[in-house]
Amino acid sequence: MGVDADTNTIFNCPIREHLRRSHTKPRFLCHRCQDVFKTGTELTGHLQQTIACDKKQPAREEEIRFMNEDQRELLRKMPIKKGIDEKVRWLALFRLLFGDVPDDNLPSPCELRLQITGTWRC
Repeated sequence: MGVDADTNTIFNCPIREHLRRSHTKPRFLCHRCQDVFKTGTELTGHLQQTIACDKKQPAREEEIRFMNEDQRELLRKMPIKKGIDEKVRWLALFRLLFGDVPDDNLPSPCELRLQITGTWRC
């Protein structure tokens, strides 16, 4: 069990890569109306329309599903050094995503691996 710096894994789980691929907001998202565009050019054209789009709040499930920009940047900068205790790393990652959670309420990374990959190996 450990961190493999070459593949960006924690607890032998591809958690960081999963978060980056599945929980980052779409690149060309209008933050006003929540529409997603295929290209930056399309988004720019949308934003420069004379009449602004209607403002919409993101759906609650979308707010939960996606990391915000601060979380994404902190995750990118989070060190994955082999000398750091795995429990400390797990605690930091979980709290980055979900806030200050008491230690006894933290899920096991093995259980999360099962949910993400369908395998229990931890």
